[in-house]
Amino acid sequence: MITFEEKLTVKKLEHKSVAKKDGGTFDFTEAILEKGGKQPTYLVCRVGEAIEPLLKVDETAVFEIGITSYVGKDKRVWNNFVILTKAVQEEAPQVPFETQDLGEELPF
Repeated sequence: MITFEEKLTVKKLEHKSVAKKDGGTFDFTEAILEKGGKQPTYLVCRVGEAIEPLLKVDETAVFEIGITSYVGKDKRVWNNFVILTKAVQEEAPQVPFETQDLGEELPF
């Protein structure tokens, strides 16, 4: 598995269900994550059950993403992106320069 961390924004959460060959279904949650900028980049990831309750749409956080792959019978490679962990990035409040405490007065 390849892992990396990136600051991304959750744009959409969607519950999906896919039919399996044995007649059952594979249920999962999918998240669309965005890396902003002039040309935003989107990443579609499967969400683990432990992480799902922690995600909110339009929330920005640092996510650890795991990439796995599967080689099918037809020799095609399928990549899977999975959200492994999330750490919320809290913005530090901006204090105007005039109100910042600079400590003791300068000696000159």
